[in-house]
Amino acid sequence: MRKDLIRKVALVTGGAVGIGRATVRRLAQDGFSVVVNFRSSKREADSLRRELESLGIESAFMQADISKESAVKQMIAVIGKRFGRLDTIVHNAGINAPEGIRSVSVENFDAVLGTNLRGPMLVTKYALPLLMKSSSVSLVFISTINVFRGSPEKLAYMTSKAGIIGLARSLAIDLAPRARVNVIVPGSIDTEMFRRLKSEPVSSRIKKIPLGRIGQPEEVANVVAFLASEESSYVTGQCIHVNGGAFLG
Repeated sequence: MRKDLIRKVALVTGGAVGIGRATVRRLAQDGFSVVVNFRSSKREADSLRRELESLGIESAFMQADISKESAVKQMIAVIGKRFGRLDTIVHNAGINAPEGIRSVSVENFDAVLGTNLRGPMLVTKYALPLLMKSSSVSLVFISTINVFRGSPEKLAYMTSKAGIIGLARSLAIDLAPRARVNVIVPGSIDTEMFRRLKSEPVSSRIKKIPLGRIGQPEEVANVVAFLASEESSYVTGQCIHVNGGAFLG
């Protein structure tokens, strides 16, 4: 356990599965008390809760739809009552609607932007009073490499994840010097969402990755842990690529 992280509190949205789950484990390992937000992955959340309890890690699990203002207000109020502070938020929650401009519905477009973009804004907005109690605030946003390439069949998802970068950079200026705000740009990571993709065979994807393999959620979580720690004390407003060099192609 690193001494600089003892008793800090981290909120991870979408924390029950994939990158979020790996992040919760890593931050807990580093000494954080962890708040795990999830919307529908109750079975996965319950198993993670049991895992953390068996390790004696202080945690709280909160089922909430972060696209809803009232739900976010309630979640933050509970965090404040339970912990009294918040040091790190990992904005990881995300949904997808695989539709292009010709087929996308306004309902689906709004739903994706609601979770992926409005959600992080709402969580940050209402968590500010708790965050400002910390002497070392770190906000970490999870985007995607595809925002630099375009992906016609994922119009809403790409729009939301590009918006995340604009939101993070604005916050990096607005909240300085009290907070550091950064974006992680993953590539192909072995998560359930990635496995559901049918647009391109995995073998074709690997050919575009200089390191020659799909990444693991833990490799993203390691970078989150760095950004949440004092080791990144002079890093803010950055997009950090964790994609095996795929950005180069």
